[in-house]
Amino acid sequence: MSSQIDFAEGNVRYARRKLVLDLASPFGATGQGHNHLIWSRACSSIRRESNLIAVADYIPPQPTPMSIAACSWWLAVLTPVSWVVGACIYYPGIVANENLPADADSSAIPIGGVVIAATILLLLMMLITWLCVRRTEPPGSFFAWRRDQPVLSFLVSTIFIVLSLVCLVGDFWNFDLSSVAWYDYSMLPMPILLAVWLLSLRGAALSRKLRLSKP
Repeated sequence: MSSQIDFAEGNVRYARRKLVLDLASPFGATGQGHNHLIWSRACSSIRRESNLIAVADYIPPQPTPMSIAACSWWLAVLTPVSWVVGACIYYPGIVANENLPADADSSAIPIGGVVIAATILLLLMMLITWLCVRRTEPPGSFFAWRRDQPVLSFLVSTIFIVLSLVCLVGDFWNFDLSSVAWYDYSMLPMPILLAVWLLSLRGAALSRKLRLSKP
C-alpha cells in the first residue's frame, strides 16, 4: 500500500507542475477554452490522486509478523522460566500432599536446584539460539526449506524434529491423566516450549538466502 501512496503523491506533484507550465507557457494554450480544459483535467487528476492519499491515511498499518529469530529468542528465555515457575508450584504441592518422607519437609532445596539448572540451561539455549539465528534472513518461517541444499535441509530437519519428539515423548510417556495430581500439570509447559524452541531453530537455521549458482 505504501508504494501506491508514493505513486499517487508523485502523480499529484506531476499534475500540479504540468498545470503551471501549460498555463504559463505561451505555446501551451491556444485560447481560453483550451486553458479551461487543461485546468479541468489537471484538477480532476489532482483530486483523484489526493482522494487516494486521504483514504490511505485512514487505513491502519498492518502488523509486522514476528520473525523466526525473535520467536527463537523468546522461547529460549521462556523455557527455563517455565521450568522454575513449574518447580515453584510442583514441589510445594508435593509437600502439601505429604508425598515426601518426614525428613524432606522443605521444598526450598529442590527449587534451588531447579533455579541453578535453569540458569545453566538458559545460557546454553541462548548460545545455541545465537548460532542458529545469526545468519537468518528475516522474517523466516517455521517451515523453511533450502531448495538449493535439499540434503542439508533433510538432515537439519531430521535432527531437530527427532529431538523435539524425544522431549515430548519422554515427558508424556508415563503421564496418566486419570491418576496424576493437580501439581503435576505445572511441569508440562517446559518440555512443550523446549520442543517448539527446537522446531523454531530448525526454521531459523534454514531461513537463509539461496545460493545462486554461477552460469
